[in-house]
Amino acid sequence: TAAESDRNLLDTLFDIEAEIERSADDAAKATAKTDARLAAARRRVAELECPPDASLDNSVVVWYSAAFGAGATVAGGLAAAASASLEDGPATLDDSSVSIASMCHGLEETLGVSVRRCDDDFEAAARAKDLAAQGRLRCLICGGGEQRPVCGPTCT
Repeated sequence: TAAESDRNLLDTLFDIEAEIERSADDAAKATAKTDARLAAARRRVAELECPPDASLDNSVVVWYSAAFGAGATVAGGLAAAASASLEDGPATLDDSSVSIASMCHGLEETLGVSVRRCDDDFEAAARAKDLAAQGRLRCLICGGGEQRPVCGPTCT
């Protein structure tokens, strides 16, 4: 009858649709596997083209201190202040700022590390995260060279 014929046609149509869905799923899985293999191959090629340099591992110290701020340095900055004597040094640098500069210089000379000076906490955190991701961060030093609050000239 016509109803049985229509039912058989619909069953055949559903079977064909199910087969199409299975084929689409299989194709999507195969594409995902191919994409994963391609990504792995790209990583290997990148490593071969630019091999990691172990000499830069743990070679950078990030130092966060208010002593590195714009108001703490004068004509030549802290590096010049580190080599100047305290008596002959610039008037706006205090002993602790010069001490920090000399410590940075000492780290660079004795340990052979590079010191990145930051006076902003967000900059220090961003630099530390980037260097850590690259495997180059040795440590993050916070503080040093802070001045204690002092009374004004009218203080008794």
